[in-house]
Amino acid sequence: MLVLTPVTLPQAPPVELVQSLFDLTPAEARVARGLASGKTVEDIATARGVSQNTIRAHVRGVLEKTGCNRQVDIVALLTAISATRLTHPA
Repeated sequence: MLVLTPVTLPQAPPVELVQSLFDLTPAEARVARGLASGKTVEDIATARGVSQNTIRAHVRGVLEKTGCNRQVDIVALLTAISATRLTHPA
């Protein structure tokens, strides 16, 4: 038997939820969601029309406010929140 599982990008929770859960600024929440959606700092900076240093400053704020140590931890945290929302809808 062969079982195929589609591979998709992680689902990120809505910006408003991310912002309210961790007391993030709107910009920090958008950056966190972008990271959780598989985007790089460069991708986010280009899409927002700002420098990579600006995005890195937002990433530092997200790390501090979420208690994470690395960007990958942010991604894991937000995808876990999203997975919980998908299996236990409100």
